[in-house]
Amino acid sequence: MMQTNGDLQERFPRYSTVNCTVTAHRSYGLIVAVEGDGPGFVDLGYISQIPVTTDAWPRVGEERRGVVLGVTNDGRLRLDIRDDDLALADRAVNLAEAMSRWSEARHAEPADTGARQRFYQSADTALLLAWLVRGKGRGSPMESLWALVGDAPEDVRRSVVATLTQDAFSGDQDAVDVLTALYRACGMALSTEVLRQMLIQQPPSAERLAMLAQAVADQPVIDSLRTWAMNSPDQEIRNVGERMPQRSSGEGGQ
Repeated sequence: MMQTNGDLQERFPRYSTVNCTVTAHRSYGLIVAVEGDGPGFVDLGYISQIPVTTDAWPRVGEERRGVVLGVTNDGRLRLDIRDDDLALADRAVNLAEAMSRWSEARHAEPADTGARQRFYQSADTALLLAWLVRGKGRGSPMESLWALVGDAPEDVRRSVVATLTQDAFSGDQDAVDVLTALYRACGMALSTEVLRQMLIQQPPSAERLAMLAQAVADQPVIDSLRTWAMNSPDQEIRNVGERMPQRSSGEGGQ
């Protein structure tokens, strides 16, 4: 019995994850068989987070996991196999709801505070914001996105800071690159407080500590990193701390 689009949408909800097997390469991307029999495809822009040549595409016969983006009129599943997007789907509680509320908040009139509040109440708000500010969402306006982060309730801002700081400690360069803007948007006092907690709970390696210190531009953050490093029993970490810039004697505290 042939499945209708409604059947496919019910079986494979948007932003759910599925297993698929690559069956062919085309100029526009990959042809795949979803969970053994369902027809599907992956547009070339959804194969990798960074542009790759066809030589780096998954081979025919290779099994992959994908995020469902929707069902076409001719009954094929559109999939996304990018690692970052799979990680988001795996960590989310209800990604479809969070994405829907994000779209509503993004397109709402400035005076429509209700759309923002509904977005902030999603279980995945902080996770989605952390993903978006790293530039993972296509076409997301960064200026309004940072405003959305800055206006979020304190618990959301804390969670965003914790999520991105943890990812930075794990070596995620995209997370490292946005830490300065993130800490400023979320408030320096709140951000440095969360940072100090993270340094105790999930301390970075000396190599990643040096990467963080080089990337962030705000002295209160560097001060926190240096203080923690200089109190570490690890000589290599203390060596990194000694190389961090110190606040000059003429500077006031923040």
